[in-house]
Amino acid sequence: MTVRETAEIVTRQAAPMVLAGKVPGEQTPLAHADHAVRACYAALRMQESVRRYAEEVRRTVGVPIHIRVGVNSGDVVSTPSAVTYT
Repeated sequence: MTVRETAEIVTRQAAPMVLAGKVPGEQTPLAHADHAVRACYAALRMQESVRRYAEEVRRTVGVPIHIRVGVNSGDVVSTPSAVTYT
Protein backbone atom coordinates (compact mmCIF):
# COMPACT_ATOMS: atom_id res chain seq x y z
CA MET A 1 0.00 0.00 0.00
CA THR A 2 1.35 3.41 -0.92
CA VAL A 3 1.54 6.40 1.39
CA ARG A 4 -1.16 8.10 -0.66
CA GLU A 5 -3.52 5.12 -0.36
CA THR A 6 -2.91 5.03 3.40
CA ALA A 7 -3.57 8.76 3.70
CA GLU A 8 -6.83 8.42 1.77
CA ILE A 9 -8.04 5.63 4.08
CA VAL A 10 -7.17 7.58 7.22
CA THR A 11 -8.49 10.92 5.95
CA ARG A 12 -11.82 9.48 4.87
CA GLN A 13 -12.59 8.32 8.40
CA ALA A 14 -10.76 10.96 10.47
CA ALA A 15 -12.09 14.14 8.84
CA PRO A 16 -15.62 13.94 10.32
CA MET A 17 -14.18 13.25 13.79
CA VAL A 18 -11.90 16.27 13.78
CA LEU A 19 -14.88 18.58 13.55
CA ALA A 20 -16.98 16.77 16.19
CA GLY A 21 -18.23 19.17 18.84
CA LYS A 22 -17.23 22.31 16.94
CA VAL A 23 -19.82 24.89 16.02
CA PRO A 24 -19.22 26.38 12.55
CA GLY A 25 -17.63 29.81 12.86
CA GLU A 26 -16.57 29.30 16.48
CA GLN A 27 -12.94 29.11 17.57
CA THR A 28 -13.51 26.79 20.52
CA PRO A 29 -15.97 24.02 21.30
CA LEU A 30 -19.02 24.92 23.38
CA ALA A 31 -18.95 24.24 27.13
CA HIS A 32 -21.57 21.89 28.55
CA ALA A 33 -22.23 20.86 32.15
CA ASP A 34 -22.21 17.19 31.09
CA HIS A 35 -19.05 17.46 28.96
CA ALA A 36 -17.47 14.32 30.44
CA VAL A 37 -20.48 12.16 29.59
CA ARG A 38 -20.67 13.68 26.11
CA ALA A 39 -16.97 12.93 25.58
CA CYS A 40 -17.51 9.29 26.56
CA TYR A 41 -20.44 8.90 24.17
CA ALA A 42 -18.44 10.58 21.41
CA ALA A 43 -15.57 8.16 22.00
CA LEU A 44 -17.94 5.20 21.78
CA ARG A 45 -19.45 6.55 18.54
CA MET A 46 -15.96 7.06 17.11
CA GLN A 47 -15.00 3.47 17.92
CA GLU A 48 -18.19 2.10 16.35
CA SER A 49 -17.75 4.25 13.25
CA VAL A 50 -14.16 3.15 12.78
CA ARG A 51 -15.10 -0.49 13.43
CA ARG A 52 -17.63 -0.40 10.56
CA TYR A 53 -15.19 1.42 8.29
CA ALA A 54 -12.38 -0.98 9.23
CA GLU A 55 -14.48 -3.93 8.09
CA GLU A 56 -14.92 -2.29 4.69
CA VAL A 57 -11.20 -1.48 4.37
CA ARG A 58 -10.21 -4.99 5.45
CA ARG A 59 -12.52 -6.52 2.81
CA THR A 60 -11.52 -4.17 -0.02
CA VAL A 61 -7.85 -3.41 0.71
CA GLY A 62 -6.85 -6.12 3.18
CA VAL A 63 -5.53 -3.70 5.77
CA PRO A 64 -6.60 -3.85 9.44
CA ILE A 65 -7.50 -0.58 11.15
CA HIS A 66 -7.69 -0.15 14.92
CA ILE A 67 -8.03 2.96 17.07
CA ARG A 68 -7.78 3.88 20.70
CA VAL A 69 -9.61 6.88 22.08
CA GLY A 70 -8.40 8.85 25.07
CA VAL A 71 -10.85 11.05 26.94
CA ASN A 72 -9.73 13.99 29.05
CA SER A 73 -12.15 16.04 31.07
CA GLY A 74 -11.65 19.30 32.86
CA ASP A 75 -10.73 22.89 32.34
CA VAL A 76 -8.64 24.05 29.41
CA VAL A 77 -6.51 27.15 29.74
CA SER A 78 -5.37 28.79 26.54
CA THR A 79 -5.08 32.02 24.65
CA PRO A 80 -7.87 32.06 22.05
CA SER A 81 -5.71 33.77 19.44
CA ALA A 82 -3.01 31.10 19.81
CA VAL A 83 -5.26 28.06 19.41
CA THR A 84 -7.18 26.77 16.42
CA TYR A 85 -9.48 23.79 16.85
CA THR A 86 -9.68 22.67 13.25
